[in-house]
Amino acid sequence: MQSCNRVVVTGMGAITGMGRCPAEIWQSVLSGAVGYGYRDLSESHIHARFFSFIEDEHSVGEALPARLSRALGREGELAFYSALQAMTQAFPDGNWPEHYAREKAGLVMGTGWGGGDAGRWLADKFARKGSSHPLGNLKSMPSSAAGACATHFGLHGTQLTLSGACAAGAMAVGQAYREIQRGGADMMLAGGSESISHLSAIWEMDVLQALTKEPQDIRKACCPFSSDRSGFVLGEGAAVLVLENYDSAKRRGATILGEIVGYGYRCDASGFVSLSEDLSHRAGAISAALNEAGLDAADINYINAHGTSTPANDVHETLAIKRALGEQAYHVPVSSTKSSTGHLIGAAGALESLFCLHVLNGGVAPATWHLDSPDPQCDLNYLANRNLKGDFKTVMNLNSGFGGHNTALIFQRMGA
Repeated sequence: MQSCNRVVVTGMGAITGMGRCPAEIWQSVLSGAVGYGYRDLSESHIHARFFSFIEDEHSVGEALPARLSRALGREGELAFYSALQAMTQAFPDGNWPEHYAREKAGLVMGTGWGGGDAGRWLADKFARKGSSHPLGNLKSMPSSAAGACATHFGLHGTQLTLSGACAAGAMAVGQAYREIQRGGADMMLAGGSESISHLSAIWEMDVLQALTKEPQDIRKACCPFSSDRSGFVLGEGAAVLVLENYDSAKRRGATILGEIVGYGYRCDASGFVSLSEDLSHRAGAISAALNEAGLDAADINYINAHGTSTPANDVHETLAIKRALGEQAYHVPVSSTKSSTGHLIGAAGALESLFCLHVLNGGVAPATWHLDSPDPQCDLNYLANRNLKGDFKTVMNLNSGFGGHNTALIFQRMGA
C-alpha cells in the first residue's frame, strides 16, 4: 500500500470584523477585544442586537482585480482577499508555478449560505427597477469565490466548493488535506467565507432562535460555556490557508507554519438544527482524527472548541469531548475564540484553524472571554478570561454545523 503524503501549511490570510490580516486579528483575540457591536434592527422584527460586520466594505472589492471582483458577491470578495494574503505569505515572489505543476494545484472553498445574500440584494433591485446586474447570476453562485481564485492564480487541479453550514470552512481544509495526502494534488488553497447581511437572511437566522438574545451587555452577547449564554453573534469574514506536500515545501525552503496530521468527520444524521442525543458521532469525529494521527488523548495540548454560545451546543460539545478523551478531557485547555470574533458560519472552521497555527507558533492559547458565570454542565478547563502560555506541540480544532456535520482537525508543530 502506498504511503500517504504529509501535508503542511505555509500561508494564511483572513479578514473579519476584528482586522484585515491574520496577525491583526490574532492580537485582537489575545487582547480580549471583540469584533462585534450593538446594532438595532428591530424595525425588521429582528430581536438580536449584536453583530460582527466588516466596516468600510467597499475597500475590499477595490483591492481586488476588477475583471474578477465585479462578478463576486460579498463573501466571494472576502474569500478572494484572504486568498491573496495567503498566497503572498506562502510564495512572496509569486513563483509557485516554478515548484508545482498547475494541474496539481487547486483549491477547496467552504461556505454556509454563499451567494444567498447577493441573490436577495439582486432580487430587491429587480423588484424596484425591472433589472438587477448583468453578472448577477455569477454574483449569487456559491462557487464564484473558488472560480475567481482558480482563474487569478491559474490553478488547473481540483476546484471544489463545499456547503456545510457552520462546519464548511473546516470541511474545506480537511478535503484539501485529503487531496494532497492521497496524491491528487501537491498544493491547495483551502478556506471558508460568509456574509449574511441582508435583513431577510438575518431575520431567518434570528427566528431559528440561534442568535444572541442579550439586549445590552456586550459581555453577555457571546459568552460560550457561561450560564448567561443565549445564542451566537452573527459575523462575516473569510480565512484561507495554503497547504502543500511536505516534501515539496521542504525542498523549496518554505516557511512551514504547521502540519495537519489528522482529520475526522462524522454526520449526526439527526435533523437540520437538533443535536443528536447519541454523542458517538460528534465524539467519533474527534476519535477518527486521533486515530489517523496515531495520537492519544494525552497528546493534545489545546482544543479550539466550536463553542457557539448557544444553550444546546456548549453542553453537547462538552459531553462529546469527555466521551472522546475520557478523563484526559479535564486536563487539556479548551477555549472558544467565538467569544471574540462572533460566529463566521462557513468561515469559522478555517479561521479557527488559523488560530490553532498561531497557538503552535506563538506559545499562547487564547481565552474564552466573557466566561464570568460558568455553566456547571460545562466543566472543562475553558480558560475563562485568561490566555495560557505554554509549549503547544499538538492542537485540535472542532467544528459542527446545521445538518449534522462534525469535524476535528489536528495540527502539529514541525519537529514535535
